[in-house]
Amino acid sequence: MANVRDTGSKGPAQRGGVPDYAKLAEEMYAIFSGHAEEWGKYPRPTAIKGDTGKQVADVDSIKTIRSTWGVAEWESHLRGEFGLGVVPIRTDNTCLWGALDLDVYKGFDHPAMARRLRSLGLPFTAGRTKSGGCHAWVFFSSPVPAKELKQKLHEIAAGLGHGKCEVFPKQSRVIVDRGEMGCWLNMPYFDLSNPTRFAYDDNGKPLSIQEFIARAKASRTTWDKFEKLTLPTDEGLLPGGPPCLQYIAKQGVPDGMRNAVLFNVGVYARARWPERELVQKFVEKFNNDVCDPPLPASELMNITNSNNKKEYRYQCQQVPLCSFCNAPVCRTREFGVKTGPGMITIDALSMLATDPPIWFIDVEGERMECTTEDIQNQIRFQRRCMEQIQIMPPRYPEKDWQQVIQNLMENVTIIPAPQEATVKGEFFILLEEFCTQQSVGADIDRVFSGQPYKDDEDDRIYFRLHDLLGYIQRRGFKDYRAAHVAARLREVEGHARASKNIKGKFVNLWSLPAFKEVGPLEIPDLREKKPY
Repeated sequence: MANVRDTGSKGPAQRGGVPDYAKLAEEMYAIFSGHAEEWGKYPRPTAIKGDTGKQVADVDSIKTIRSTWGVAEWESHLRGEFGLGVVPIRTDNTCLWGALDLDVYKGFDHPAMARRLRSLGLPFTAGRTKSGGCHAWVFFSSPVPAKELKQKLHEIAAGLGHGKCEVFPKQSRVIVDRGEMGCWLNMPYFDLSNPTRFAYDDNGKPLSIQEFIARAKASRTTWDKFEKLTLPTDEGLLPGGPPCLQYIAKQGVPDGMRNAVLFNVGVYARARWPERELVQKFVEKFNNDVCDPPLPASELMNITNSNNKKEYRYQCQQVPLCSFCNAPVCRTREFGVKTGPGMITIDALSMLATDPPIWFIDVEGERMECTTEDIQNQIRFQRRCMEQIQIMPPRYPEKDWQQVIQNLMENVTIIPAPQEATVKGEFFILLEEFCTQQSVGADIDRVFSGQPYKDDEDDRIYFRLHDLLGYIQRRGFKDYRAAHVAARLREVEGHARASKNIKGKFVNLWSLPAFKEVGPLEIPDLREKKPY
C-alpha cells in the first residue's frame, strides 16, 4: 500500500469483510487499559484550526467524563459514533501504555517515523492522528510508575528532536481528592468503515486494526528494558555539554540552523575554556566537522566575537535547542544549564474550572496544586513548592518566567468542574435554600421580616432583592453584590418582577416559580427484631 502523508488519507482495509465490532472492542479495551472511571468523548471534527492543519470539533461537545466505561464505548468509537479518549494513568498512578503526541499536522511523514523508530531500536508503534499528526505508542507487560514513564518519554522525545511534544501520561500523579482528573488521548481506528486514524508497521506500511492488535501484544516490553533505552549522541565531541547539542551534533547541522547551533556551541566553549583562542578554535572545528555546509568564515567570526564579549545563556527556548531539550539531564552536566528557562522542569499544567480555578502542575516530576496568583507570582510559587513538595526552586528572570507560563498555557488541560463547585452554582444552591426555608409562608407580610412569601394560587415565590442578598451574605457568600444577584435571577426560567401593595405600601419584589419541595424521608426502624 502506498505511503500515507496528507490529512485526507484513508486507512487500510480491514481483514475478513465486515468487522466484528464487539470482539475488536474487547481487544482494544485490553490493549489501551487505562483509568476505569474517567474517559474522554470527542465528536467528529467539524473544522480546521488556522494554519496548523489540526482538525477540531465544537469545544462545548468535547467532554471529560467521570464515570465507569468500557467495551461499549470502544465499540461506539470503532463504529464512528464518537471518538474515545483514554486516560493512561490509572487509579494507582501506574500505566500499561504511554505515548508521544507529535503535533505536526501538515506533511508529516509517518512511514519515515515508523522506520526511524525501528532503526533506533525503540519499541514504539507510530500512528496517524485525526489531524494527520503522529502518536507513537509503547505498551508494557506489567504496570509501570507514571512519574518514571513520563520522564523517560520526555527523554526519548528530546532524542528524536521532538522535545516540545506532549507525552502521555501527562501527569506524574492525579490529585483525586482535590477534583483533578487524568488527561486523555484520542484513540486510533475511529470509524472502521472509513478509517483515517491508524498505525504503521516497522516498514511504514499501514496496519489494519487486526494487525495493530497483534503488533501491540507482541511489542509489549518491560520497564527494566525500557528504562535502559538510550538514543545516540555525540558526547565525545561535547563532553559535559547539554544533551540537545550532543543530539544535534550526532544528526548533523543543516543549513538554516547553523547560526543558532554555533552560537550555543560558543556558549558551551566559553563555559569550558576561559581562553578566547581555545573557544574560537573549538567553534571553528565544530563548524567544519558537523555543519553541512560549514558557515562562511565572516559569519562565524561574528558569532565568536559576540561570545567573547560576555557570557551568554543557552537559548533553551529557541529552535533547534528546544526540540532536543532534556532539562533534567542537562542540569547534571558540568557545562549544562545553570540559569534560565531550563533550570527546573515545569510541565503538565491542568486547570480545574471551578470559580476561582484550581491549577495542577508538575514541578521536578512532583504534582502540586496552585492558585492563579501562585502561578503568576514567583515568590508565591516558591512557597507552594516548599510546602507541598519540599523543594525551593530558583527564581527565573521575570521575562523568562512569563515565557515558561505562556508555553504551559498553550497546552493547558481544562478539567470541567461540577456546577456546585463554581460561584454561580453555589449561588443557585443558596437561592433554593432561601426560597424553601421553613419560615416561608402564605402571609405576604413576611416580606417585611426579610422572609420570602409563597403564593399558593400561582405557585410562585416572592421576595425582596436585598433580603436575598442579606441571606446569602449571612451564609458566608461574599462574591456577589446586588447587581450580580439580579443578573443571576434573570437567568432563572420564569422569573418576573412584581410590585405589590402590602398594608398600603408598594413593594418591589422578585418572583420565581416555586421550587419543588422534597417530602419527609422515611426513617427505617432500626430496632432489633425478635425472631418470634
